[in-house]
Amino acid sequence: MLLIRPLLGISFRTVVEVLESFLLKKKDIDLTKLKDSPESKAKEYLLDKIGREKYDLWFSQLDMSFEKDKLQVLVPNSFMEGMLRRNYLALLEEAGSSVSGSEVGISFVVNKQAQKNSERRIKPANASKPLKYPKARPVVVEDLPAGTGRYNLDDFIVGRKNKMAHRAAKACVSSGSELYNPLFFFGSYGLGKTHLLKAIVNETMRNNPSLKCKYISAEDFTNQFVNSTLRKDMNSFRKRFRGVDVLAIDDVHFLASKKGTQEEFLNTFNSIDHADKKIILASDSHPTMIEQFTESLVSRFVSGMVIKMEMPEFETRKKIVEIKASRMGLSISQDVVEYVAQNVSASVRELEGAVKKLSAQHLLLEKKITLSSAQYLISDMVSRVSSAPDAEGIIDTTASFFSVSSSQLRSKAKAKTVSLARSVAMHLLRENTDLSFPEIGGCFGGKNHSTVIQACRKVKKLIDANATVDWKHRGVKRSEKIGSVIKQVSDSLNIQQ
Repeated sequence: MLLIRPLLGISFRTVVEVLESFLLKKKDIDLTKLKDSPESKAKEYLLDKIGREKYDLWFSQLDMSFEKDKLQVLVPNSFMEGMLRRNYLALLEEAGSSVSGSEVGISFVVNKQAQKNSERRIKPANASKPLKYPKARPVVVEDLPAGTGRYNLDDFIVGRKNKMAHRAAKACVSSGSELYNPLFFFGSYGLGKTHLLKAIVNETMRNNPSLKCKYISAEDFTNQFVNSTLRKDMNSFRKRFRGVDVLAIDDVHFLASKKGTQEEFLNTFNSIDHADKKIILASDSHPTMIEQFTESLVSRFVSGMVIKMEMPEFETRKKIVEIKASRMGLSISQDVVEYVAQNVSASVRELEGAVKKLSAQHLLLEKKITLSSAQYLISDMVSRVSSAPDAEGIIDTTASFFSVSSSQLRSKAKAKTVSLARSVAMHLLRENTDLSFPEIGGCFGGKNHSTVIQACRKVKKLIDANATVDWKHRGVKRSEKIGSVIKQVSDSLNIQQ
């Protein structure tokens, strides 16, 4: 068995990416041979969610068993237990809940037989004698309440763009003010919404152990609702959710178009709110921009505090790189820090992933991270980001070109220069991002999607006609071909025309 020392803060997926040529050996799974047991159904759920390669690496040789409201997972050693806990705990909770129809906790047991199973999966390359894991005594790890984990507010790295979200989360933990109920975070993936939701739950439980707190995804809420409906056991479902002091629902946009679940959730929301309990929500879009939400649900969502989560600015991204590297025991020069922060700007999650790649290279191959090696290791991330400019960057750059402010573009101002700049920015967002018309409208202070469609059509007609547009630049009239305007703004954004 190949001996791998634990790597603090580095997922095993990253380790595999560095060593996959001699660590990972794929093995086909014959689904027809899976037994129709709760454990097998849980494994099928995992396979469906993460794919065969990751499933083979992590779960194919692990034994599981259901005991009351727990899913017990047998692992070969504390290293495997730690990796599963850090990277797959939430997924295991989802798998258990999807099978049982109710929320389950996860417990890990370090087991010698599991160690033997694991040893059959990974063979050392070019080794005359097989290496073995250090012997470990069987240890039962305490059950973790679903939704809790390593998240806390002190670990959330604060900058100018996420300061409001962090302060609201802290206030939610310490205050009973109606101002924060509900507290609704929205924004793209990997910006810290889940971190804040779980941190609020964790710190509330830590400060007030007697309180009942629950974190759950909207998808899991839906699955439990459907299962309870089929079993005609809605009383226990309602007791489970309406009896809590703090309810945190992640990815609430998943409820869109699910009218039955929306109605039940609205009743749950009202029950908790009327009892002066707290509700925290997260979504990828502003509640008014989520299509197929009932008006009553939207009105409840916007009745408290709605906060947008944005990608941190450059200085905060540098701080994130430095702190993440320090926690992993990785020493990197300032030019490497700045390169990573400048070129990986899609999400905080990808930024952390870039640092993990560098750390894996350093720890596994014992090589110092230079600027050139960093450029090579994260080149796939850089190319992906450079081809996908972010919405804020497009708006800011367009506003700067026309010598107006970004806030003017997001306002209702109808001055000729502002309207032209807004239309150009909407056109560029439509052409260079995956945002829908409603989502683009949300970037401009909640403009209606029909307004965005009209603006994009207007710019396209101007381009097709090779028309000249004019505007005032710091009080001086300017005139240029619309194509030239689009090109200049695009060049500033490094967008290939």
